[in-house]
Formats: sequence, C-alpha cells, structure tokens
Amino acid sequence: MRANNIEMQVRDLSRTLQTKYYQEIYKKTNIRFFEKERKRYLFYLIFAVPLTSIIFWGLVLLSQNLYEALVVLIVGLSLVILVYNNISKSFAAKFKNTYYDCIAETVGLKWLQGDFEYTYSSSIQKSKLFSAKVCMREDDIFYGNYNGVKLKIAEADIADRAFCTGDKKTETLVPKQFHGVFGFFDANKKIESTTIVKPKLDFELSCSKLVVMMFILLVAAAAAAVLGFGIKSMISGGFSLPVSLWILGGLGIFAFACWQFMDILVLKELRFRRNFQRVNLEDTEFNKLYQAYSYDQVEGRYLLTTAFIDRFLHVGKVFKTNRLRCSFAQNKLILAIPANRNMFELGSLFSPVTNSKKISRFYDEIASLLILIDYFKLDNKTNL
Repeated sequence: MRANNIEMQVRDLSRTLQTKYYQEIYKKTNIRFFEKERKRYLFYLIFAVPLTSIIFWGLVLLSQNLYEALVVLIVGLSLVILVYNNISKSFAAKFKNTYYDCIAETVGLKWLQGDFEYTYSSSIQKSKLFSAKVCMREDDIFYGNYNGVKLKIAEADIADRAFCTGDKKTETLVPKQFHGVFGFFDANKKIESTTIVKPKLDFELSCSKLVVMMFILLVAAAAAAVLGFGIKSMISGGFSLPVSLWILGGLGIFAFACWQFMDILVLKELRFRRNFQRVNLEDTEFNKLYQAYSYDQVEGRYLLTTAFIDRFLHVGKVFKTNRLRCSFAQNKLILAIPANRNMFELGSLFSPVTNSKKISRFYDEIASLLILIDYFKLDNKTNL
C-alpha cells in the first residue's frame, strides 16, 4: 500500500513536469528543428558506410590488390567512426546548450555543464560513502531550490584519488570507481553524526586495489612455485635443512600474500565499518538489499524512518538498480545512484529528440528524487 502511494506521487509529479515540458519547450521553441538536423546528420553517416564498402569492392575488382583495398576499408571505416563521434558529441552539446536551461526551469532548477575535471570533494569524503580517498568529476548539473531546500543533482564519476592528476588530457584515461547520479540535499536538520546506507557485500574494488592485488597474486604464485619445488625435492631426495627452508619460506610468503590479498579485498572494508554501529531496521525488503550504519544509533533510527526507506527503495526501482548508497552527514543528505549509461541525455543521433519515452524516463527519475524532499519533510527546519 505504501509503495503504491509513493508510485502515484512520483507519477503525478512526473506528469506535471512533462506537461510543463510540452507547454514551455515543445510548443514554444524550435526543438523540432533539431529533429530535422538529427535526421540529416544520421543520413550522412548511414550513407558513408555503404559508400566505403562500395569503394572497397571497387578497388578489389579493379586493382586485384586485396591489401590496398583492405587499407582503404580500414581507413574509411575509421574516418566514419571518428566523424560519428565528433558529430554525436557536437550535436549533444549543441542540444544541451540550447535547451537544458529551459528543461531545468520546468523543474524549477538551473542547469550547469560540468568542467570534466576531477577535483577533491569534501562532501563526498565526509559522507563516508567510499572507504578510500576519492575525487569527483561532474557532468550535467541541475541545481537550485525546491520547496525551500537547496539541492544539486549531477551525473558524476568517482575515481581513486591517486589517479587524479589535475590534467584533463590524462584524466580521460582514469579508471572509474563509480559512475552514476549524485543527489546533494540540504537537510535543514541538525545532523550531529554520520549515518550511511550501503548495499550488502559492497566491497569496493578500485583500480589501485586491483594493481596491488595483481602484484600480490604474482608473489603468491612465486611462493607456490617455491613451495612446490621444496616438496618435490623432499619427495625425491629426502628431508634436509635446505629442503625444509624451501618449504617454510614458500609457506610463509604464500601465507603473507594471502593475508595481504584478504586485507585489501575485505578486511579494510570491515575495519571501516567497525567504526560504525549497525542500525537494524524492520523493513524486510530493505534488509534483503541494504545495510545501515551510524556513529549514533538514536540519530540513525530517527533519520531512517519508514517514510524515507520507502522512497529510497522507490528511487532504486525507477533507476533500475539495487546498489544505491546514501549518507546523512554535515547537515546534508547525499544519495549515490550507480548507472551503466550516460544519464540525462535527451539529445542523441540515434534517438529522436522528441522521443516521449526518453522524456518520460528523465522526468520519472527527477521526480523520484524530488519526492524525497516532499515527503521526508526536509523543508521543515528542526533540531534533533
């Protein structure tokens, strides 16, 4: 019953926002011009692929030189891919710069293009959502006030801080530890402690950890080889001091490597959680997917009410994920939603800019986040 009520609230808010979109943008702007331009670009790209194939087979028939034809084919297709990437990025950027301010206004917010540079975020670090030191790079940013609450919703990447150099050119190759949508909400409540919600068995595996783990595995393999040599020598030549040293050395190195491997993969995360107190909640669906921790049990239970948990779970349903994270810290609510796609992209070469399903999904996702404010009463300024 509770879930149905939330779904109705999100649907009603989403429909209201979509109505504003069609009244303020679809009818009053030349957005349909972009649809004609998209089709024109798409026609050129589709035409380029068979043209390259025709040139390839023409060279094969005329010159009888397969190697030259293959070079032409590879170069031609590479150029098509390069042109597609440039046109696609240019089209998406032009659409954003033209319409995203208007789209943000339908929600009562403003839009800002991110600077595509990793920077240190004190809010993310203090939120304790990630056990390692990380940096953050934001893309599409929607910010402003909604029902008296200051908020920011942004598509962002999280990376291990060790890889963040401050150079935009090299940071394009930085491996992402997390990609998705972040919601930052001023709680308008005095939050003394830190309370977090993370998925069960959520052991973070950053790139720096992977590099160290690969080295440890190589050490373990070498130790296993030493151990095997010692055992083989003992079987063939009997037990002796050198053989026992080989076996003991191999066992010691292997045990140390295994301990370090477990320490990086599991134990550091467990030590990180040990500083928190486990907050046991009565919601069965929540307990199947998530675990809650807090420095203060009383405050944790006060914040993680049934009303909030219902909306938190519904955000996961709308975004189609059960790997949400959230944190109450520094008088803020921070929500992290993982995604495996480019979020908030309404302008794409292979999808009509007037695609109602894409527009509906965009507003459904935004509405599910705004409902957190509406029902959780974040706009009521109270003290604990």
